Amino acid sequence: MKKIIVPVLFFCIFAVFPVNAANVSFLIIENGLPVGNQSSEYSIIWENGFFDILYDLGHIISNIPIMQVYEKPDENLPYEAERDFEEAKARGMDFFIIAILDYPPARRGAPQNVVLRLFSTKSKDMIYEQIYSGTTPMSVRDKKYENVKEAITEFASRLIIEINLRR
Repeated sequence: MKKIIVPVLFFCIFAVFPVNAANVSFLIIENGLPVGNQSSEYSIIWENGFFDILYDLGHIISNIPIMQVYEKPDENLPYEAERDFEEAKARGMDFFIIAILDYPPARRGAPQNVVLRLFSTKSKDMIYEQIYSGTTPMSVRDKKYENVKEAITEFASRLIIEINLRR
């Protein structure tokens, strides 16, 4: 009897806890960099931050290569990102995140602001938007990365709320 009860109790205990994992795809969009310029170090820091935070939260994540645009996107889901959104949807992703890094014109350095947008692939609706303004360059690379991770962690908390609401 013990051989049956212990595994059943073990299974029941873990079945009670909700699973907060989701399939998430994200895209970094750079705006304002000179034509033909390589991706900024800040874009790479944001990309690495998304991988670290979302993976640590237990999500299945994928990214799309960093995209550069030369005009500020007007729509919630920029035209340039629609193909990537549809591809993420076709691959079974639950959510799609766009991070738009607006760089100051004709200057190198930190973005002026970063716009994070969370979309549901089921409805194509923007669920949440968060804007980080006045990002300043930091002299220590680790400090920049820690600031980015804090921002992504705050944004990811909204993702967890959305996952729980959709159950």
